[in-house]
Amino acid sequence: MNNNRCNRRQEEFMLISDERRFVFVHVEKTGGTSIGQVLSPYAIGRPPSRLHALAARLCHGRDYRHYRYRTHAALADAQARMPGDRYRAYFKFAFVRNPWDRLVSEYNAALRKARKPRHRRIRALDGFHAYVEYEIGRGKFFQYPRICGLDGQPGLDFVGRFESLEDDFRQVCRILGIDASLGRLNAFSHANYREYYDARTRDLVARYWRRDIEQFGYAF
Repeated sequence: MNNNRCNRRQEEFMLISDERRFVFVHVEKTGGTSIGQVLSPYAIGRPPSRLHALAARLCHGRDYRHYRYRTHAALADAQARMPGDRYRAYFKFAFVRNPWDRLVSEYNAALRKARKPRHRRIRALDGFHAYVEYEIGRGKFFQYPRICGLDGQPGLDFVGRFESLEDDFRQVCRILGIDASLGRLNAFSHANYREYYDARTRDLVARYWRRDIEQFGYAF
C-alpha cells in the first residue's frame, strides 16, 4: 500500500490512486466523506499546503501527483493533469444524489456545522425556501459538470447513487479489489426532504437542476 498515507481531512478532496488505478470525484453530499475514509489510504497524498504544492510543481513540473486539487474538483481537473494513457486506463467514478434531497442535506449541514464557511450566511436566510433561491443565485451546486471531462461530456466509468450507497460502493470495491465496509460520516438526520418543499420551490429545483435530474433519472 502507498506509504504516503492520508493526512488530516484527506478524504475531503479528489482521490487519485496509482496503486489501485482509480480516480474518485467527490460530489458533495453524496457520501463522499465516508467513501474517502475507506479509499484515502490507497491514494496519492495531498500536498499539505499551497506552498508545498508550488514547490513540488517547480521541482517535478506539471505532475498530477503533486497538484493540490480543489476540495470538490471535477473530473476535467484530473484529465487536464494526468497523462492521457493513464487517465484512460484508470477507473473513474463518482456518486450522485436526488437534487431535491441533496439541497435539503446541504442546508441542514450548513445550519449545524458552525465551522462550515457558509454557516452564518445560511443561518441568516429566512428558511429553506430562501436557501433554494440562494443556491440558484450562486449557480454552483450542480452535479453534472463534476462528472464531465474536458470535452464537456460525461467521462466516468461508474456513477453510483446515494440512494443505493452501500450496494454501489460494494461494487466499486469489487472492481478495485478492496475488501472494506462503508461507515457513515458527516451525516445529519432530518425530516423527509419532500416536507421542506412547497409547489414553488419544488418547481424551481426542477427547472434549475434540470440537467442533473434528466442525466441521472431523478424525480421529486
